[in-house]
This record gives sequence, structure tokens and C-alpha cells, in this order.
Amino acid sequence: MDAKTLEGLQVKVNEDYVLKLQRCVPKPGGSIKEILACEVEEAYRLAQPRAIWTELIVKEITGVVVKLEGGFMLHAGDMAKEWGGSRLLAVAVATIGSALEEKVDELFAQRDFAKAMMLDSVGSAAVESVADDVNYAICQRAETLGLKTSPRSSPGYGKWKLTDQRVLIGATHAYRIGVRLTE
Repeated sequence: MDAKTLEGLQVKVNEDYVLKLQRCVPKPGGSIKEILACEVEEAYRLAQPRAIWTELIVKEITGVVVKLEGGFMLHAGDMAKEWGGSRLLAVAVATIGSALEEKVDELFAQRDFAKAMMLDSVGSAAVESVADDVNYAICQRAETLGLKTSPRSSPGYGKWKLTDQRVLIGATHAYRIGVRLTE
């Protein structure tokens, strides 16, 4: 199957999630509330949400290794056990673009640490919302095929090696949505 690009996605920032990332009390007041509101608006302005996903045939699962069509191999740790018996694996990459991260870097350089850290957390929440939309599309596709889905997971969760990001980017041709993996 060719990779499917999802365009026209809408970022939805869950402010409670941002505050959890910031380790704030559930409903802060004063300057924290103002900074949060400001940086949420900045994220909406800067975000360029895109995603791409594809389905790959599962060739074999042995221990923590998942062998997929196209010669792709994941070292998925405990997720390999979760996927035991699977025929297909949907792999996806989501992004909000680089502008928000560049703005965070600029704020840090200006020593505006409160705004920088808040915008960084807002960016994490924004990309999570994009990942949720991709997950919804994948679940809808699975339903049309009469398949069940497992919980969404990513390299770096549990014992799934972060180095498998390279595999996901290659399998989805994520360069089509502007994603490049850095060292």
C-alpha cells in the first residue's frame, strides 16, 4: 500500500495536558494562565500539521523483533508481544512542522525561559493532537477491514528502541511531509 498523506489536520491543544507536562496545578492563575493562553495562540499560528501513514504486512515476529514487508525491521521491545498474531502493522509519522521549535529556540536565546518552556509543552500537546487524528484514521481503516487495533505506541515508549524512528520515517517516506531525522 502506498503511504497516505493526511492534510488539512487541525491542531487542538489540550491545556490540561500542557499543564500536566509543566507539572502545574490543574487550574493556575495569574501569569502562568496568561503565558499559557499566549503560547497556545502562538502554537496555532505556527503549527503546520501534517501526517503520513502506511500499512505493512507483518512477515514474522520473533522475540522483540518485528519483520515487515519491504525489508523493514523493528526492535519493538514489549510492543512485539502486543502485536503477536498481527497480519498488518500501520506505521505513521506526524508533525507540526519546524516553526514552533524554531520559536522555542529563539525564546531560549532571548532568555525568556517561561515562554520557551510553555511553548515547548504546548508544541508537545499540539503534535499529540495530530497523532490522535492519525490514530483515528488508522482505526477507521481497520474497522473497514474488519480488523482490531492495539493501543497507539511510538519508539521510545517502554522498551521500544528510539532508533526505530529511522525505520518509521523510511517506511512512510516521511520526507514527503518535511520530516527529517537528525542525529
